[in-house]
Amino acid sequence: MSDHTHFEKTLRNLERYHKVYMEQRVPGNIDLEELNKMGLIKSFGICYAALLKALRRHLMQESGVLELGEGAKAIFRAADRNALLGDGAEHWFEYTKARNITSYEYGIEKPSRVLELIPAFIDDTIKLYETMTGVPWKRAMEKRIAQSASSDERDTVDLKKTHHRIVRQLLEEYLPGTKVWAFGSRVTFKSRRTSDLDLVAFADDSLQDRIHDLREAFEESDLPFEVDVLVWDRIPEYFKPNIEQAYYVLQSGASIDRQPAGIGFE
Repeated sequence: MSDHTHFEKTLRNLERYHKVYMEQRVPGNIDLEELNKMGLIKSFGICYAALLKALRRHLMQESGVLELGEGAKAIFRAADRNALLGDGAEHWFEYTKARNITSYEYGIEKPSRVLELIPAFIDDTIKLYETMTGVPWKRAMEKRIAQSASSDERDTVDLKKTHHRIVRQLLEEYLPGTKVWAFGSRVTFKSRRTSDLDLVAFADDSLQDRIHDLREAFEESDLPFEVDVLVWDRIPEYFKPNIEQAYYVLQSGASIDRQPAGIGFE
């Protein structure tokens, strides 16, 4: 069976972005709504591209289709011929038009049309996922949640021991008892020697002066790279799932019990 892991991940993220967008539509908070809207539209485009790639692979590997046209419409027509699209290919063409809007234009009216189509796109894409995999979406998500509970929290981070020690000491000095995660390229091990270390602190407003002092302390430290310190409550909702997908607990706060399992490496 074809591997649909990436496709599943993008669809799961789209569901989360849509939920956040609907929950964060606060009258008068135009900036927040615009950020969530941009995140949702971008997630739709990513999911659409992953779906198309997964569908092409499924048609060739599982359905035995030897020749496929390059265009999206040709792929959806082939999928319909192979009984993968329960309601036909026509409405999938509307999603293709919406994807093209997100690729080339960003006005006001047209993205609104994209946002209107996203709930139906999610429903149709879940049905297509279930048809291709034979696995109910709810069961797939339960399995993924169980896996993420043990895998999302990474057991090490891409830091030398000496650098790791400096970071931990400064956190203990300026933010004692505050939960701090590392995320980004130094957690996913896609970093370069000069890559920044991205941190997020679960701190309330009373600690803003300490956050400021911590940032200055990192600038004055012997670390050969920059450290970027964010505050969880000030991160746009659409971006938080990206952090939650892969993080490393540098410092545990009073509100959680998990401890970092690794101490870096040379």
